[in-house]
Amino acid sequence: MDEEREQGILFESIHVKKDGTYFPVEISSRLITIEDHKFYQGIIRDISERKKAEEKIYNLNRIYAVLSQVNEAIIWTKSWDELFDRVCDIAVRYGKFNMVWIGLLDGKKDRIIPVSSRGTTDDYPDDITIKNSDEPEEQDPAVSAIKQGKGIIYNDIMTVSKNTSWRKKLLSLGHLSMASFPLKHERKIIGVLNLFSDKEDFFTDEEIPLIEEIVLNISFALETFNKDAQRKGAIEGLTSSENKFKTVFESANDAIILTEDRKFIDFNLKTEKLFGYTRNELLNSTTADISPKRQPDGILSSEKSNLLITTALNGKPQRFEWVYRKKDGTLFDAEVSLTSFHLGERLLLMAIVRDITEKKKANEEIKEALKRAEELNRMKSIFLANMSHELRTPMTGILGFAEILYNELHNTDQKEMAGIILRGGKRLTSTLNSILDLSRIEADKMELSSETVNLSDLATESVKFFEAAAKEKNLTIKAETENNVLAYIDYKIMEQVLSNLIQNAVAYTERGSIIVKVITEKVNDLDYSSVKVIDTGIGIPENYFKAIFEPFKQVSEGFGRRFEGTGLGLTITRKFVELMNGEIMVESELGKGSTFTVRFQSVPRHNL
Repeated sequence: MDEEREQGILFESIHVKKDGTYFPVEISSRLITIEDHKFYQGIIRDISERKKAEEKIYNLNRIYAVLSQVNEAIIWTKSWDELFDRVCDIAVRYGKFNMVWIGLLDGKKDRIIPVSSRGTTDDYPDDITIKNSDEPEEQDPAVSAIKQGKGIIYNDIMTVSKNTSWRKKLLSLGHLSMASFPLKHERKIIGVLNLFSDKEDFFTDEEIPLIEEIVLNISFALETFNKDAQRKGAIEGLTSSENKFKTVFESANDAIILTEDRKFIDFNLKTEKLFGYTRNELLNSTTADISPKRQPDGILSSEKSNLLITTALNGKPQRFEWVYRKKDGTLFDAEVSLTSFHLGERLLLMAIVRDITEKKKANEEIKEALKRAEELNRMKSIFLANMSHELRTPMTGILGFAEILYNELHNTDQKEMAGIILRGGKRLTSTLNSILDLSRIEADKMELSSETVNLSDLATESVKFFEAAAKEKNLTIKAETENNVLAYIDYKIMEQVLSNLIQNAVAYTERGSIIVKVITEKVNDLDYSSVKVIDTGIGIPENYFKAIFEPFKQVSEGFGRRFEGTGLGLTITRKFVELMNGEIMVESELGKGSTFTVRFQSVPRHNL
């Protein structure tokens, strides 16, 4: 069992983001041993784009199957009614549409009369009367398609005005998206093809041109019935669509293999180049023939491939990694996608094989680089912490004696020099404290002592501490708070967060005021306790909103900058806030001031 866990497992799942959106992931998990301790290592990869690509390929295969089957029906049917029945049947069977119907205009062209339908019709559709409505959306889409002479597509019927009668009927039948395309005979619109799905956004930009080509082929066939001379030209025109697919098939950058009864019956040039075999050598081969005896998990390639193929043939597309063997014996990793489809009465399987040797090599290099970076970052944090401690110890003595000299000296010049030492020492101590805080956070050594904190009281006390500094610059500073605004946080860390924000506001404001507001607010139906530090300072350009939270970054940088500081204050503030499960935001206008908002989920006031 441990051996199987060490080999690892690969599976897909659905995860959910913080904002509630779902996304598909591929999870690789295995049991590892480090210094006699066993750990589970999991690697999670976002496969949203890959799933979209798979869905795109599946949808194109679905429509190409409809196109191929309709083309075949056009060749062999001999009447309009027979063709319409075959088209509706094919669209439901191969195109996976929920319902399909075709209607023709009556003699007066004031009604659309259904002549063929398949799927979940439930006595729908009935005759549709064509009215001269001013609002296109009020008209049945079939009417709009005929009037406008183009395809009408609704990818989300739920968004259509509730006043429309056809919306209610379609939703009751479970239809969520639909499309109507006009049919022509002798260049005149004579009817409409209607397609329905029980899924939203069913009609993609890639599929619509193919559906339009199907409609064009049907219209072309209507004009050529009972005209043997023209029928030959029609057949040649219809096969061009299949030739287009063949062109895409041959020019694809991945190996594409078609199998029937587990044997290769067709493949593109990329397949021959990838595996090193000639076409004759590959024809009638099986997956096991071009694979090592066993896959990395120890299972026989023949057994594992049969299981995957059987599952795909049962209508469940498969995506997995596989080890193949080239003609020269070289093994390589590949990503494989298996999808089954019908071609006439034949059940075929399409395999798309992508060589991921370089990708896996790059991933391993990234993992190693990440490990080295994490180790270097850990060493940096330890170094900074040690250096900060080593420097702070002598600085305590320097500051103490500098303060004594400043208080005892009476000579003006000497007192000024002592003051410079004292101010410089305090500034250096502040810098060392910031570096130490940052290193403790990054080394994950910051311990929280969370409790219910009254933000209203804390903000009021914090403002009092900066009143003298604000007064020196002729600034007004005050606290405006609601009563008893609570949050479950670390009191001392929040005290430092407020100190950093107010200190910045004082430093970067030359005239005007600083207001610290404490309020409760509702965001996305959740109650939050918020602290806003508002100043009338220099402001921050919008392109710096993210940069100011990065280490050692300031709006004014370089030796010529106007304001002192290391650029660590906001970095530490953000990390402190996130450590307490809060969030910090900035709003600012250059030359008018800034507002920094710190927000935490509220604590009920009865907890006070």
